Amino acid sequence: MNSQILLLMFALTLIVDDDAPADFSTIQSAVNAAQLGDTVLIQPGTYQEPVIIDGKTDLTIQGVNRDSVLVQNPYDLVVMFDVLNSQNASLLELTVDNYALPGVRATDSREIEIRRLRLLNAHVHLHGVDQASVVDNGYVRDKIMVRYMAVTNSRYVAFGRNSLSRATVAVSRRGEAFYFASLSFTDLQTFRIWGNQLGGTGFGNVFEIWLEGRTPGLNLLLPNNVWGVA
Repeated sequence: MNSQILLLMFALTLIVDDDAPADFSTIQSAVNAAQLGDTVLIQPGTYQEPVIIDGKTDLTIQGVNRDSVLVQNPYDLVVMFDVLNSQNASLLELTVDNYALPGVRATDSREIEIRRLRLLNAHVHLHGVDQASVVDNGYVRDKIMVRYMAVTNSRYVAFGRNSLSRATVAVSRRGEAFYFASLSFTDLQTFRIWGNQLGGTGFGNVFEIWLEGRTPGLNLLLPNNVWGVA
């Protein structure tokens, strides 16, 4: 039996609580300690800390319930969850609040799952990612924010069943739902965008999709149900 299988067999659940006895009082300290296959389980509370996930494999970071676990910007220009050089990493059941900056950024990673997050004035940025699932999330913005999703140099990205609301109208030319850049047409064909619900001022029933570096005719307002392959 190889060492990786043994580690998965003995994977741990690391408990994080900001104001009660637990294994860890911060998310970052639990992530630093996590080994292959571990789960970081976050108890109710407000956690004002950015989290860096670097070089991890088979790691799950999960709140007990996104209604009771808030990860909030500590009043700085930071990414709240920064995933680097990782594989099979999941972020589940959290509320992430970050003023117009990435709530989650994944770079040079593969098999990334972002599910059942509530993203307040925050977006997801994927760069150099091979296989990502961004599904069943709720995006809420009550401040001006550029976008919900930015993807560069990535492929096999699924974005489905997300709820998108906008209470204010972005003033930038790029007030779009999706911003894609440095993608070949072949890579774009691996994307799947389906079943998302839109609402709020300025949206109507369409996504705005900006394809950087392509002809103006491709920068279109498109109904979600006709873009991509279901």
